[in-house]
Amino acid sequence: MNGPTGAKSKNRPWRVICDRENVESYTDRCGSSKSRKKLKFGDWFYVLDEKGKYIYIGKMNGEPDKNLNIVKGSYLDIYGWIEKSEMLLWTSGIKSERSGFSIKSFTLYNLTADRVNKLKLDYDHNIKTFKGPGSQWGPSTSIGLFEFFFILDKDNGYYLISDQDNLSHFNNIFGWIEITDQIELNTNLFLEVNFDSTAYEERKLNAEYQFVAFFDEVDAYNHAKYRSGKSSGVISTNDPCVSKIHLSKKNHRRHVGAKLRMPVLACHEEFYETLIPIPDWTGIPASGVSRRISDNLIEILKKHGIDPTEENLNTIRDGKVPLFVRAYVPKKIHGASHDLCSQVLLFSEKELAEYLEDMRSLVASLDNKPDDILRTRLKETLLTIYKKYSGETKVGNDVTLNDFVGALTVECFKFDKPNHEFVLKQVDNPRVKIETLRNFLDGLEKNTGI
Repeated sequence: MNGPTGAKSKNRPWRVICDRENVESYTDRCGSSKSRKKLKFGDWFYVLDEKGKYIYIGKMNGEPDKNLNIVKGSYLDIYGWIEKSEMLLWTSGIKSERSGFSIKSFTLYNLTADRVNKLKLDYDHNIKTFKGPGSQWGPSTSIGLFEFFFILDKDNGYYLISDQDNLSHFNNIFGWIEITDQIELNTNLFLEVNFDSTAYEERKLNAEYQFVAFFDEVDAYNHAKYRSGKSSGVISTNDPCVSKIHLSKKNHRRHVGAKLRMPVLACHEEFYETLIPIPDWTGIPASGVSRRISDNLIEILKKHGIDPTEENLNTIRDGKVPLFVRAYVPKKIHGASHDLCSQVLLFSEKELAEYLEDMRSLVASLDNKPDDILRTRLKETLLTIYKKYSGETKVGNDVTLNDFVGALTVECFKFDKPNHEFVLKQVDNPRVKIETLRNFLDGLEKNTGI
């Protein structure tokens, strides 16, 4: 009943989950004799024995004792031997080698994924999941677009997803989705068009420095180095200083809504790889949206046997399904004084605002209360934000603020001022001045997308 990898645990049973429907077990450990017992998708089992590529599994009404022995009076239902490849052998999400965080799946429709045939058919704007890595296993459930899930396993062009990174009997394993119905994200780092007031004014006065995103990374590189990206390769020029659609009422220099922010898929020296949201389909195939997108859309329609008539295009547009396109954005356009984009950390805005307010109250009280207690509480609050940033529901007591700094910097997050990084590492150190803490909170708030 011990764990599947590394040293065997002396006090933790090995539990596995059936990750496909109607798998049949065997009575022998070499898989030659069927048991006639069918396993259901999502069922949990204890591992009683292990031999090569097979495990011996059963269900039990209760838990084993601290020595992993079956408690007297417990009912044990033996299911027999099953191939490891037909079970989920772990109960936590897949980790990113880069950041160490659980990899998240962001469900969407995007142009490069050839999902336009689904746009025509799925009027409910949901994505179907299956009880195995393929439609032949039958439907499991439907999940919403533009939501985050955790990836548990990968197989045959499908991802097994859940609503938690550490599973228990109370968590939902939703099923398998096609890779093309989502995009992998191991970050909460997103981009917005630079909303700093001086950067905004620079772009407003000079159109050559305004926001631009390209289909091709070569154009993004050339535009960053020489301001020479090809106009034919432009996806979007949606800059708040020009376009007044979807602007925030609180700040006219920003777009409103998380769906208009751009997730950082990769960070290169001169440009970002990201996804550009196109929330308004009314410009297809007219000039309101890049002609290249229109041409690409028509080609995909043809590929799926859909005649690209105005009627069919209208059918897709009427569904009002937001479209995402992979894009490349220069970090800074040649000749400009300011970065083209602002980096934001995408959290649940209400919760983060509450955390920031709590931290501000703590900092305001540092003048007349014991420093050690308040600074410790401030550090604990920042670590809570770290947990939300990383997506980890279980973070060990040994995690430090250095881990948070490392997670941010490895993903190209830039602190506005050099002392911001110092503050984050040393926030519970009395050497950090009160005013420095206040300035740090101002900088953190600026980069949170509130």
